[in-house]
Amino acid sequence: MLNACIRIGGKLDEQGLALLHQAIEAERYGQDDPGITIEEIRETALNERPVETCHLYLQEFEILEPFCQAHNLTYTKQAEGEHDEDGLIGYWKLGMTRPRSCFADQSGVPAITLDDLRKARTGGANLASVIRRLRKPLIEVPPLILVEKVGGKRSGVRVGEDTKPAKLRRNSVPKGARK
Repeated sequence: MLNACIRIGGKLDEQGLALLHQAIEAERYGQDDPGITIEEIRETALNERPVETCHLYLQEFEILEPFCQAHNLTYTKQAEGEHDEDGLIGYWKLGMTRPRSCFADQSGVPAITLDDLRKARTGGANLASVIRRLRKPLIEVPPLILVEKVGGKRSGVRVGEDTKPAKLRRNSVPKGARK
């Protein structure tokens, strides 16, 4: 059984908080265990911590990742490796043109393929610098903060079919994420 967790942080208003909860629930469709409640998300935001949710059998969060990007919310995700499956660490923050990811070993530690190590060496990196880079956190997820309004306007992207990666409308992509 694979398990994946996503940590989300940034600023959301009350409407955005409700939409985040809907996105989390939509991602959890078909799972038996109780999910995170909207009250728990609100409490997390009031305590200024990132919200975290975990799912079984996922490596991609097909609803939550585009939702976070559309709402300028930073996230990291970590999927466990098991048997012959590689682990995965992914992340996105405002200003990135696309999400990034790297392999992880089965205990969740960032790893590098031999081919990527060779490319780094060809590019002038030495082994010590590659190891330092792997040990450094990829990005820090800020706390989830509840605000009255985000960017002077209410949150407006709805959860559902329009938030799936292949169906995102161009105008729903965050301004800083377009290139």
